[in-house]
Amino acid sequence: MSRKKKNLASTALLDSAEAIAKIHQLKIIDPALLGERLRRLRGERKISQRDLTEGLFTSAYLSSVELGKTRPTLETLEKLAERLGEPVDYFLRPTGYSGSKLSATDPEYNTEQLRRLDLRQRLVRAETALLENQLDLAGQEFAAIGNMTHLTQAEQVYFQLLEAALRNQRGKSEEALALLARLTTNTDLGPVFAADNDLAVWLELETGRAYKIQSHYFTALEHFQKGLSVAAGTGFRRRELLLEMGETYQLVEEPQKAADFLQQGLDLFNPACDRETAQALYKNAQELARQGDFQQAAFTLGLGYGLARQTRENTLRLDYTLKAGQLNYSLKKFEQAGDLARTAESLSRLGEDRPEEAFNRARFASLVLLAKSYFQEHNTTLAQLYLDQAARFLENQPALEPLDKAAYFEVAALTFNQPGQAQPEKAAGYYEQAIALLEPLMREDEKVQGKVKPQLAEIYYNYSQLLKDLGRVDQTLENLEKAYRLRSL
Repeated sequence: MSRKKKNLASTALLDSAEAIAKIHQLKIIDPALLGERLRRLRGERKISQRDLTEGLFTSAYLSSVELGKTRPTLETLEKLAERLGEPVDYFLRPTGYSGSKLSATDPEYNTEQLRRLDLRQRLVRAETALLENQLDLAGQEFAAIGNMTHLTQAEQVYFQLLEAALRNQRGKSEEALALLARLTTNTDLGPVFAADNDLAVWLELETGRAYKIQSHYFTALEHFQKGLSVAAGTGFRRRELLLEMGETYQLVEEPQKAADFLQQGLDLFNPACDRETAQALYKNAQELARQGDFQQAAFTLGLGYGLARQTRENTLRLDYTLKAGQLNYSLKKFEQAGDLARTAESLSRLGEDRPEEAFNRARFASLVLLAKSYFQEHNTTLAQLYLDQAARFLENQPALEPLDKAAYFEVAALTFNQPGQAQPEKAAGYYEQAIALLEPLMREDEKVQGKVKPQLAEIYYNYSQLLKDLGRVDQTLENLEKAYRLRSL
C-alpha cells in the first residue's frame, strides 16, 4: 500500500474510532450532567429552546434532555453543539463520578477518578477479550472488577451481559440464560434498556445464542429477530444478529435464508483495525489518568475500545465469507460461491504475517472452493489452477482439518475424471482418501456428524458414478446405498 493510501486509511480509521469513542462516552455520562451543561450553555448564549431546536425536533424533547430524562443520540448532540458553537467534547468531558460526593478540590478526587476509569477500562478489556475468544483473560478482568456496587446501574447491566456472553462462549448456556432472565425480569432495569438501545439488542443476541447452543433453534431465531427489530443502523450488534440468523437457518436446513442473512451480515463489515494500536491506546489512557488528565484519558480509552472491538473483523469476516460461499455452492449458485471464495482467499492473505491456524485453514478451504466452483462452471483450466495452489498449500501445511482435506481430494477426483483428462484409477484413489478421512468422523458427536454427512454423501455418490463407469457393480451399489442412507438421516 502506498504511503498516501495508508495515510488516508489511517485517517478514516481514526475518524471511525473517534466516533465510536464519543458514542461510548455518551453512554457513560450522567444524563443529568449532560442536560445541565446544555441548559447552562444555552442560557449563556441567550438562546431559547424553540430557537435552538428549530428545524431539528420539538422544544419538549430538548427540555427532556436538559432535565436529564432523555439521553440524546450522538447525531442529535452534534447538531446542538454546532448551534451552540462548542465541540461535542465540551458536553462529554468527564468529571467526577456522578454518584460521588467528592469535589474537584477534594484530595481523594483523583483517586476516585482513577478508580472509575480503571473499572471502565476493565469492562472494555473484558469485552475485547471475549471478542477475540480469550476467555481466560476475560474471566480475569471480571474477577478484578469484583463487587458490582462500584458500578452504575447501566454498567452493572453491561457487566452481566458480558458474563452471559462468557458463559455462552464456554458452552454454559443454562448459566447464561439464568443471568439473562434476571436482567429481563428486573423491572428496575427497564429505564436502562430504554435509554440504551445497544444493551437491549445485546440482551436478545445473547439470549438467542444460549438457545442456539441448546439446539432450540426456532426460539433462538425469535430472539435474534426481536433484536433485529430494535437494532438501529449498521452497528456491529446488528451484524452479529444477521450472522447468527444465517448460521441458525443453516442448522434448520433452510440454506437460502441462511445464505441471505449471512450476506446481509457480511455487507456490514468495516476495515480491520490494528490490535497493537488499541493496546497502546489503553496504556496511554492509564498514563494520562495518572497524570491527572482525565478528560484525555477517557477519550483515549474510548479510542482504544473502538479499535480493539474491530480487531477480529478480518477473522470474523473471513469465517463467514467462507460459510456463505459454501452455502451458495450447496445451492448450486456456483458463480456467487466463486466470488465469495475469492474474497475469502484475499482476506486469508492478510494473515500471512500471523501464522494462525484459522487463516491457514481458511486459505486452503477457499482455494478448494474456488476449484470446485470453477469445475462446476466447466472452467477446468481455472479449476486446475486453484487445485494446484491448494496442493502446494497442503504440502506446506499438512496439519489441516479432515473436512478441508477431504474437499480437496474430492475436487481432485472430479478433475481427474473429466473427459480428455480421464485418469479413473487416480480419481478413485482420491475418493478413497477422502472417504478414509471422513468415515471416522461419523463416530463423533452429532455436531461433527452434521458437518460431515452432506460432504460424505456427495463423495459416496460421485464415487459410485465413477465405479459404475469402471464396471465395478458391487462397489457401485455399496456406495450408492451409503449415499442414500446418509441423505435420509
